[in-house]
Formats: sequence, structure tokens, C-alpha cells
Amino acid sequence: LDRDVLVSHVLKSGQRPLYSVVSSTIDGGRYASLQYNWSHITMTERIKKAQQLYKEAGFSDKNPFKLTLSYRNNDLYKKVALSLAAMWSSNLGVKTTINAMEWKSLIQSLHKGDYDIAFAGWGADYNSITTYTPLYLCSSPNNYTHYCNNNYDQLINLSDKLTDSQAQQASYQAALTLILNSYATIPLYQPTHQRLVQQRVNNYNIRDNYLDNVQSKWFSLSPAL
Repeated sequence: LDRDVLVSHVLKSGQRPLYSVVSSTIDGGRYASLQYNWSHITMTERIKKAQQLYKEAGFSDKNPFKLTLSYRNNDLYKKVALSLAAMWSSNLGVKTTINAMEWKSLIQSLHKGDYDIAFAGWGADYNSITTYTPLYLCSSPNNYTHYCNNNYDQLINLSDKLTDSQAQQASYQAALTLILNSYATIPLYQPTHQRLVQQRVNNYNIRDNYLDNVQSKWFSLSPAL
């Protein structure tokens, strides 16, 4: 999947390619280095390796891999789904059926694990890595991947109790590396918030307010120009 093409030609609203299960800006960027080890090689090299693995798995033009990609029924996600299907097809020959679903039905399918690949996302509730770490716990109701690794659960439990910030960061990073290496999910992009704000609105911090926390008590208006 060419994430650069996805954000620059499909989404086109300042989104960033994502090669991790956490956003690069969380916790002041402390986990920005947590990425797939292949994220810096060229697309040509990545496609060549993917084609090799595809062939080794027993698939070919005569025996293509087939999957259904489920997504929330709206125009943006449809564009994304079509783009992913086209990339899988052109680079590997995968036959993808896209399945538009109403939000309530998609959530039910995610909870049940009733999907091949499903398009979903997560918005950070607060500026800490712990907004992401519960997503992959065996008992988490938000674990839509249904991935379960007791080693991960133990590492997160340990990390939550550590008081030394450097040791805690290293422990969280070790746990999340397990998730990356499991390929339980396919990170695509870090989303953005789109807002139209008049220049006379004061104290709306559009550059550092990553979580888009907005309260009217922070604002004031300059006289109209």
C-alpha cells in the first residue's frame, strides 16, 4: 500500500502516512521512532518483497488471493477502500470485494470479528500513549482486531506501574513492538481536523492543539475588519 499516494492524491487534507500503531505526535513525539522496520525502504523494494511473499504463500494470477474489505458507508471511506483495492490488485493481483456498511452494522461486525479486513480508526482521547495501549489487550471491548497475546498484556500491566519515565517508555515501546510484528492491523494514515476559523478569532491554537480540544471560554473576537 502506497500511503504517500493515499494521503496526497486521495485524502488531500494534510494527513500523514502512518507506519505505526500509534500517532507520531502522541506524548510530544516520544514514540515517533516506533515504526515498521521496512518503512524507510522504497515502494519499489517493498512491492518486490510483497510479490515474493505472495508467491511463497501459493498465490498467483491463476490463483489470486480473495478478500472482502468492509468500510463505513460514506464518500471519503469509499475512496480509500477503492484505492486500497486498486493497490492490492495492481501490485499483487489480489481480488478485493468492497463492502459498504452502515456504521451500526460495521461496529457489530468489528465486535464479532465478522470481517476479512475492516476499515476503522481511533482518535486519541488525551495526549498519552495509554490512549492506545488498551486497544490490544485481550479483554478490551475496543480490541476490534481480536488479537490476544498474554506477553503484551503482561508488559502493559508492568508499564502502567513503572514510575521511572524512561523505563516506562521503553516498556511500552517493547509491548507495542509486539503489535507491529503481529500485523494484527494495517496502519494507513494519521488523520487531521479540518476547521475554518476567521482571522479575528483569538486563542484558537491550530498548530499544537493535536487533540482538537475546543472550548469557547478560551476564545475572544477582535473587531471585524
